[in-house]
Amino acid sequence: MPCGSSPEFSDDSKWLDCLIRPSYEEIDKLRKENKAVPQKVQLMKLATGEIFLWENAASFSFSPGSGFFAVKKNPASSEAPAAAANLIVRNLSEGSDELIGSVGEFCFNKQGTGLA
Repeated sequence: MPCGSSPEFSDDSKWLDCLIRPSYEEIDKLRKENKAVPQKVQLMKLATGEIFLWENAASFSFSPGSGFFAVKKNPASSEAPAAAANLIVRNLSEGSDELIGSVGEFCFNKQGTGLA
């Protein structure tokens, strides 16, 4: 059974995110085999219970003001540089996703209106 951890509410309390990992037994097995432990990010719209899920997540964050949610994925290959990762930015009010390629790090500005 997967395990959820590190829950976080958006600033406007309309959304909840959490990290989803395999069971402890599966993690132990993967580590013994020197394999990466996959992580997923789950985002839930609290008013409807609608769930969005992203595989292979490295990091994730709400923008200040709760307008956007960003998920940085791990690079597709373990030999690829960290800057080869994709970033998915979800517009929470419109319900659309935008894919930005070759991202090493990301950060929203204090107002939540810009992304670097």
